[in-house]
Formats: sequence, structure tokens, C-alpha cells
Amino acid sequence: MCKDVTLHCLGICSDLNTKEYWMNLVVDQNLPRLGAGISRTVYALNSEQALKIEEDESGWRDSQCAKEVTRWRESKPARRELLATIFESGDRWLIMERASTTLQRYRGDDDPHAIIANLRKKIAVGDLHAGNVGVFKGSFKIIDYGM
Repeated sequence: MCKDVTLHCLGICSDLNTKEYWMNLVVDQNLPRLGAGISRTVYALNSEQALKIEEDESGWRDSQCAKEVTRWRESKPARRELLATIFESGDRWLIMERASTTLQRYRGDDDPHAIIANLRKKIAVGDLHAGNVGVFKGSFKIIDYGM
């Protein structure tokens, strides 16, 4: 098993496509847990990337990770600017751009309600709320778009 997280996005490790690989990495490297939702847990890979692992064992078609990957791949560039970047994905996991914080915890001058209303005008995403919007160097992107 490859232990160096920096190698993952380079595709050097042959076994990194399995959920089990990533679960072992979480334990082996004691990755910090950033949060959890209905079916996934999110861990910090490093300061710029987050790992989402599907906990629910329902079919791949129902997977939130699969839905996010599909939405990312099918979105036009203008819409992609509103979504956190997905770097890598596999069966029941994905690696996504990591936000510095969520809009829910954001303490800037911008009005969270106005930010969400503006995002809703530009893209339809179910379950869009302050906890699903991330702050990225002064801009706001949706970090959970798998619903």
C-alpha cells in the first residue's frame, strides 16, 4: 500500500481505486475528519484536498460520490466555476478541492443568504445551504453537490 498521500493524484499507486485502500489510509495516517453527511465522511488529505468516502453500501447509481462526479464531468466551464473541483474518483470515493471553511462558519462581510441566493440563480443543486458552500480564497463554491 502506498503511504505517501502526495502520490495519489499522480496515479502511482495501483490499489488506490478501492474504498478499502482509502479507509486504510484514513486509519494509517490518522487523517483529520472534516465532517459527515447522510452517507459520506470527509477527511483532510492535505491543506488543499479533501477525501470523501461513501459509507452507505447502496448501489453505485445511488452514490452521492457518483452523482458529484457525473455533475462535475457534465458541467460546462461556467458552471464548474461554482463547484469545488474533483481531482480523482473511484468506487465510492473522490478527492475534491478543500475549502478553507464553510459558509456556515464564515465570518466575513458577505451575507450568507445573498451568496446562496446568487448560487441558486446560477445552478440548480438540491440541499443547497451554508454547510454545503465552501470558502476558497474569497470566492464561494458548492462543496456538496451530490444530491
